[in-house]
Amino acid sequence: MSSAILRKHRSLDKDQGTTLFDYETPTLTLGGSKDGLMRVTRIAESYYHQHENIDPTQATLFPVEMLEGVAHY
Repeated sequence: MSSAILRKHRSLDKDQGTTLFDYETPTLTLGGSKDGLMRVTRIAESYYHQHENIDPTQATLFPVEMLEGVAHY
């Protein structure tokens, strides 16, 4: 069920400390709370970089959603 933008597509801005993506396609990251293949911690990491710490110029491009009770299959 889950998907995420790979770590190789992001970097931290040296001056601001914000996350900057070198990925131009707007992308929804989905996670399931019962997914055993992509765990909740990976979705939490995505949420931090794509919502909390993202560069303001990319703020709405990479939303993250966690689906309660959903498994990988």
